Amino acid sequence: GGDMRGKRLRDAVHGDIQLSGPEVALLDTPQMQRLRGIRQLGAAYLVYPGAQHTRFEHCLGTCWMAKRIVGELESHGGLALGEVESQAVSLAALAHDVTHIPFGHTFEDERRLLGRHDQSSLRYDLLLGRGELGEALNGSEAGRLALEILRPGSDGPEGRRHLHDIVNGTICADLLDYLRRDNYFCGLRYEFDDRIFHYFRVADGRLALAISQGGLLRRDALSEITNLLRIRYVLSERVYYHHAKIAAGVMISKAIEAAMQAGLSEEELCGLTDG
Repeated sequence: GGDMRGKRLRDAVHGDIQLSGPEVALLDTPQMQRLRGIRQLGAAYLVYPGAQHTRFEHCLGTCWMAKRIVGELESHGGLALGEVESQAVSLAALAHDVTHIPFGHTFEDERRLLGRHDQSSLRYDLLLGRGELGEALNGSEAGRLALEILRPGSDGPEGRRHLHDIVNGTICADLLDYLRRDNYFCGLRYEFDDRIFHYFRVADGRLALAISQGGLLRRDALSEITNLLRIRYVLSERVYYHHAKIAAGVMISKAIEAAMQAGLSEEELCGLTDG
């Protein structure tokens, strides 16, 4: 176990982020550290020079957003998560992008050369199930639950789907972090209000957003949700699918495709960074 004290880190987007001992232990594994070498937005820095931020920072931010959602669910949403469950959600959020490969979205979504990172059982076993990260997670009840939450092709553990939704639903910790982070580092100014956190509820075992109160539609909630989706749309148009980024990404993925034909395995690809 070693030293299980927590740590406070200063994040460019969220300010101070508080991490528990088990979360710090996860960060120190080579599988997490590798993410420091993978840019969140792939080749977008060719168009937005500031977009040098990495999957590592995004994972930290996603963990923090997950903690905030859990906090709101407990204070306003009437949900009592036990210590194991809330720690599991934070660990899952921290490790949610570990199965990413360099320029992953180019291969997975745009050219479909490989399966999506969160659906790939091979990469799940390689990067999450085994190695130092796998050991760290398998060593505790919360860690084992985190592995369940992240299992490819599943919606999380039976009866606890909402835990999966917090990390990886439609409006979730992942989205809330990357909308802010990508905006900030691209130098764009599309803001959303923190009030969104107040609307999270668990309904029918899934994470939901409450847009009515006492049977009446809450216009503020609806406009905040619409705003989030609008920001995602604008980022898609201006950043994620910018023609120069896509063109550069295709060139890179063709090079990797050639390397794979020449014998580079998906397993070896899992150890690589952008560089």
